[in-house]
Amino acid sequence: MNWKRALEEYRNHLVLERALSIHTVDAYLRDVKKLQTFCIGMPKPISCIEVNIETLRAMLKNLHKDKISAKSQARILSGIKSFFHYLCLENLLEINPCEKIDLPRLERRLPDTLSREEIDRIINGVDLSNMHGERNRTLLETLYSCGLRVTELIELKCSKLYLDQGYIVVYGKGSKERLVP
Repeated sequence: MNWKRALEEYRNHLVLERALSIHTVDAYLRDVKKLQTFCIGMPKPISCIEVNIETLRAMLKNLHKDKISAKSQARILSGIKSFFHYLCLENLLEINPCEKIDLPRLERRLPDTLSREEIDRIINGVDLSNMHGERNRTLLETLYSCGLRVTELIELKCSKLYLDQGYIVVYGKGSKERLVP
């Protein structure tokens, strides 16, 4: 199987079978195309079904040499792992060359947060004299007090507000529903 056909079929798998967003599909394909470029640029070009663990290690070494951050390397490798998992599912490969490759260790950092005073300044800074002032203040208070993501707030429906019971129902990442006090 050649790279072009494998990538087309992999794209169809991501869109139709895994129902991933177009942005996720594009990111995965971009990652695999980096491997494709690396493999085609070898002294003896390597097809997608000829890739082995040594090829992947050489590519990772090349990414490191190009000063690609560990976080970016992990993301690229994640897309490549998904590609080879797909090839194994389709019985195009017997052994997944990514099986023994670990993702680079990533530094875990807590997100930056605003202080209570900063939040109060933002909320109190809303101009209540204009037509959208009350709405904007309510949105900011809900965002902060419920710990919502902006996308969860934007997609919040009035029918999902249970004010008497003291909770709201939001749809978060992965279309998962959660109750928030």
